[in-house]
Amino acid sequence: TGLIWQRCSLGQTENDCSGASANAYSWQEALQAASPPWRLPSINELESIVEEKCYIPAINLVIFPNTVSSAYWSASPYAPYSDNAWNVDFGYGTSSASDKSNGIYVRLVRDVQYDGFSVTPLSLEIPENSTGTFTVALTSIQQAGVPINVSVQWVLPPLFLPPPPPVT
Repeated sequence: TGLIWQRCSLGQTENDCSGASANAYSWQEALQAASPPWRLPSINELESIVEEKCYIPAINLVIFPNTVSSAYWSASPYAPYSDNAWNVDFGYGTSSASDKSNGIYVRLVRDVQYDGFSVTPLSLEIPENSTGTFTVALTSIQQAGVPINVSVQWVLPPLFLPPPPPVT
């Protein structure tokens, strides 16, 4: 996923996450429980660890042992209703919105760090046969918690297509 995940749900202890029970939090409590560099994952990030071939729980138990087969908060608010936020139910791997006051489990994530720099992976899709100059501003790079603004620019030359064969 390009991220570093906490092995255990919040509240669990021991290497196999069996030393204590996972705790359920309201959405606001879950956001506050994360201390840098740890954070609540986005809905897309949380969905990325669903193991589609498994259910009850729908997660790889070798990597995430003793995961509760229940809902886990994401940091993503649910746009149609401001009182709701997205979560993933690791019983069956489904996503839904829940009231932010509900008690739901939490697994935290952090961005990959290199020599004190924190980098959020970026992907960019350029349409086929595109030409011109493209500039991307990278604002997710941080050093010691301070954002570093970087932009990358590259030029895509027009594709050279050979002339069509003569018609006979």
